Amino acid sequence: MSVHPLALSARHPEVPAGRLVAELVPPPRFDEVRFGSYVPDPARPTQRQAVKALEAFAALWHALPAAPERNAFAPSSI
Repeated sequence: MSVHPLALSARHPEVPAGRLVAELVPPPRFDEVRFGSYVPDPARPTQRQAVKALEAFAALWHALPAAPERNAFAPSSI
């Protein structure tokens, strides 16, 4: 009798959003890295553009925290 492995496409894991967010942490080697410490390559202007866009996103994210009952990762009630 042979055992057939379960196909990944047949799996339906359920992971709470809070756990996903809690585990979304950069490795320790990036603890001291900041947008301001990144030196974009002058030959690649999209690197500077990307840093500016991510800085703006991070500022908005931290400036407008969601209410606890309606956080960004909660399932929508709409």
